[in-house]
Amino acid sequence: MQNTLQNAIRFYRLKQNQTLPSYQRFLYKDLYASPAKITGVYGARGVGKTTVLLQVLKDLDFNYDEKLYISCDQPMFYDVSLFD
Repeated sequence: MQNTLQNAIRFYRLKQNQTLPSYQRFLYKDLYASPAKITGVYGARGVGKTTVLLQVLKDLDFNYDEKLYISCDQPMFYDVSLFD
């Protein structure tokens, strides 16, 4: 499990370096202002879920190592339960 977490962190660091669009989707303000400690977003492929979440993570006032984006459809998570 530790190896999976390290891979997830590595994948998130790569995602952080990608260029994001300057416009913000309608969901951005709600996600940014949310007091929730964990957030899940679901929807059809290609609608911008990853983009809006990465924009919110980029703008949140947390240290670099206090943020993590995990995409559960990554092959590294195929045999990992959401409860794990």
